[in-house]
Amino acid sequence: MRSDPRRPLYRQLADMIRKIEAPHRGVRLPTERCLAQELRIARVTVRKALADLEREGIIQRRQGAGTYFASD
Repeated sequence: MRSDPRRPLYRQLADMIRKIEAPHRGVRLPTERCLAQELRIARVTVRKALADLEREGIIQRRQGAGTYFASD
């Protein structure tokens, strides 16, 4: 995950998710907790990356249902 130590981790994570976004429209992402554990990063880092992606329209968060790649 730490391919560029000069870039914040949340931006590296957001870039990683952007790269896999196109063919996965409508697909559910793992939970914040799962992403944090798998990548061995803080949950707040995952949350910040997902917030940026939501603002950009790449993902949609649905309370109680999860986080999904935007379908449109």
